[in-house]
Amino acid sequence: MSGKYDYLKSMRLFNLVGSYFKAGKKLVALDKDYAKEQIFEMLKKYGPWLAIIAVALVFMLLAGIFLLVTVLLALNVWFTPWVSALIMTLVFLVLGLVMALTGILFVKKGSGEIKSTFNAIGEDVKWLQKK
Repeated sequence: MSGKYDYLKSMRLFNLVGSYFKAGKKLVALDKDYAKEQIFEMLKKYGPWLAIIAVALVFMLLAGIFLLVTVLLALNVWFTPWVSALIMTLVFLVLGLVMALTGILFVKKGSGEIKSTFNAIGEDVKWLQKK
């Protein structure tokens, strides 16, 4: 007697699995909407202060440029202007290279973790597509 109700049981299971995925999609959409609301609320609340911080960073950048000009002029006391400019160029070139190489090493080290994460996500998606 259970043979003729097996079809109904499997249909309930399919409906349950289908509603599970629909609920998951709805949950993700609601989470995105909630995150957007929170971000816009924070921007309304802290927007003026963020603008003040941005202006302060611009002023600090300008101060840094003037500091570099001051160092260049101070080097002109001991060296000719073109040697002073060459010294400053070489210092910034070396600093830039060191920072770039350090960044590349850290990115290479961290890229293995990112690749494994994306591979795991890809496997999950393939598994879901099979089901």
